[in-house]
Amino acid sequence: MVSLEFAVVSAVSTLRSQGLCASALELAFLSLQDDGDQGRLWELAGLLHADLGDFDAARQALETASSLVPLEPEGRFTLAKCYAANGQADLAREMYWSLLEWNETPQDLLLKIASHFDCLGRPDLSVHACRKASLRDQQVARPFYEMAYYMRRCHYPPHLIESMARHAVRLDPDFQLYRVGLAVFLHSIDRNHDAYDVICDLTPRQLKSVTCACCLDQLRAVCEHCGDLPRAAACRARLLHIRQQQTQAS
Repeated sequence: MVSLEFAVVSAVSTLRSQGLCASALELAFLSLQDDGDQGRLWELAGLLHADLGDFDAARQALETASSLVPLEPEGRFTLAKCYAANGQADLAREMYWSLLEWNETPQDLLLKIASHFDCLGRPDLSVHACRKASLRDQQVARPFYEMAYYMRRCHYPPHLIESMARHAVRLDPDFQLYRVGLAVFLHSIDRNHDAYDVICDLTPRQLKSVTCACCLDQLRAVCEHCGDLPRAAACRARLLHIRQQQTQAS
């Protein structure tokens, strides 16, 4: 029976990885009808329900799984999401915190936890989650950049926010999102020339790939302030395009 459960879990996991969530869920429940004590399969069913947006069904499946086996980190995280979606913010926060304190929680999951702490109105805990994530692999830029974002939401001193964002840029100088974010932050504290130094070697084509209208408007202002009219025009053209798309969509 154990080997059969492993085979079914493997097959369901493969279907899920291929994006075939409905087929995966159907296969899981066919097996659960024969043996309802398959904890890992209940956990997978919960993850699949969550993938499909049914958080109530996901919660029920994951609670059933937790009565049979200890949940894996993704299962615990998803159950916390279900509680948050159900308005049980305190319980969700406790579960996120327990994952945060567990030393085996993967870096990418810690960053997801940071985002959900922010959704629960606790960006201070988001900073803590990003700090823990940065310790998993200090050569990865994303935890430092996201830490800067949440530090800004918590009104940390500007020099600390800048330090984290610049560190992310140093670790991954070719990822333009980090440079754009740093430039926008520096513009917000009236340091336009420093902001321009961060983006001055981005081509107009790269600037046209920015998708945030607010960021583009601030980059346009930075470039105009520093006399870089071609890049300012590129930002303006991209901003106009985005606003036209938004108008058409509405």
